[in-house]
Amino acid sequence: MVGQPIIGAIAVPNPLDSNPSRDHLIVEGARQNNLKNISLRIPHNQVTAITGVSGSGKSSLAFDTLFAEGQWRYVESLSTYARMFLDKVNRPDVDRLINVRPAIAIEQKNPIRTARSTVGTTTEIADLLRLLFAKVGHPVCPDCAVEARSFHPGSVVDDLLTHCTDARVMILFPVAAPAPKQDQAFLQSLLLRGYSRLQCGAGILDLHEIQTLPASRPDPLHVILDRLVIREDNRSRLVEAIETAFREGEGLCRVEVIDQGPRTYSTSFRCQQCGRTFEPIRPVLFSFNHPLGACPECKGFGNILRYDPDLVIPDHSKSLAQGAIEPWSKPSGDWWQKQLLLSMKRRGVDL
Repeated sequence: MVGQPIIGAIAVPNPLDSNPSRDHLIVEGARQNNLKNISLRIPHNQVTAITGVSGSGKSSLAFDTLFAEGQWRYVESLSTYARMFLDKVNRPDVDRLINVRPAIAIEQKNPIRTARSTVGTTTEIADLLRLLFAKVGHPVCPDCAVEARSFHPGSVVDDLLTHCTDARVMILFPVAAPAPKQDQAFLQSLLLRGYSRLQCGAGILDLHEIQTLPASRPDPLHVILDRLVIREDNRSRLVEAIETAFREGEGLCRVEVIDQGPRTYSTSFRCQQCGRTFEPIRPVLFSFNHPLGACPECKGFGNILRYDPDLVIPDHSKSLAQGAIEPWSKPSGDWWQKQLLLSMKRRGVDL
């Protein structure tokens, strides 16, 4: 706990600087309830405890002055329409409050709690954090420690212009490889849709010149949409090709950069290294009260039972008869200790 005592030098009102430091919450001339015109500075980003005997003004300072001012400023920042639905908040009796930050107060009573209650749920901070994480968070692949990104056609073009300017590329989309008996129907379907080239492994096949696919075929195959050079004046052509690739490839697009290798993009959150996909970030994923956000092992309660061998058998020099198993050496475990000894005797174990 840090801070400065209210009683003492800083309890005497002193003129404050015209340009005070932003590192402190500054109170000047607080007279709310039983406060006697006190002035003080409370450091930000630290834990400060307000202590004193009953009736000394702790609650008047913390709740009726600091919290009340923070609430008033928050309400005043809302629109007139929004303020119509809120109770009127009165300003505290104080000359000046500087550097007041958003305030949250926990009621001075013991509410009904459940096993899932936390400080975050009690103060409703958890709801705000869920929204924050869902809005600004970026998923990271736990296997590769690489950010899993999602793309749209515009962001794919921006990425290509940043890393592959003036490079020759092919825009492709994946399709599932057909069974050998379905080759002709598969090839005919692609031709009817206007596609004429197919990447099969390291080779490129002209669909007008083949009747079947090679016996050893990768899965998936990749249909070639366009070949072009990455330049700003080709942006509209790139966007159109990538839009088609995402639509035909069910959210996947592959860009084969000549002399550099392939780059794979996805409309879903996808690891660029291992290809693992992740569902979109939603607030519910950060709620331990929801099956999607709860830990699959502790079910959101935060408690996992584990046996500690050193606590079960703290003294390895003791025999079973001497009470080596600590929990059963107490009166509450007497019955279990007797059952253990009887079982060991029947099996001829040296006790």
